[in-house]
Amino acid sequence: MGDVQTLRTAGEDLVVLSRRDYEALLARAGDPTSEETMTCRIVAENQGRTALPAEVMDRILDGENRIKVMMTTASSPRRRLRA
Repeated sequence: MGDVQTLRTAGEDLVVLSRRDYEALLARAGDPTSEETMTCRIVAENQGRTALPAEVMDRILDGENRIKVMMTTASSPRRRLRA
């Protein structure tokens, strides 16, 4: 979470959040509109990047065992250590 401000008033403390943190909080609470907003924001921020190479994702999506795929792929840290 980013910077959060607390404002003290006579009756109660008020918390000021950024719009991004507010949307994330609502998404975590299960608000469907906020979940969609956060998903779109994450996709936009990571456009063109993938966590795993396409060949690895394809093998996993085709039903291969995830652990075996990761152990045998050339980009696997363990495989690089064995070389």
